[in-house]
Amino acid sequence: AEPTSSTNASPSPCEPYAAATTPPASSPSQSAPRDPSAIQTQLDDAFHSDLVQLVRAAQQNDLELTTTRYAKVVEGCTNCHVQYRY
Repeated sequence: AEPTSSTNASPSPCEPYAAATTPPASSPSQSAPRDPSAIQTQLDDAFHSDLVQLVRAAQQNDLELTTTRYAKVVEGCTNCHVQYRY
C-alpha cells in the first residue's frame, strides 16, 4: 500500500507564501469577477508565474535577480489594476 503521508512529496517553492498569493474568497471592498475575461485570466496566470520566479530568486539569495523579479511582480500589479480597478 502507498503511504498516505505527504511527507514524501516535495513542497512547492511557494508553499510558504500560498496565503499571500491566493486571493481571498470575498472581501467587502472588492471581489473577483464572476466570469473573468481571457485577459484577466492571462494577467493572473502571469502574475502568479512572476511570484514563483521571485520566490525562487529570493531562495537563491540572488539580490540582483530578486530585485528584477520584484519589479516584474509590481509591474504585473500595475498593469492589471490600470485595466481593472477592483
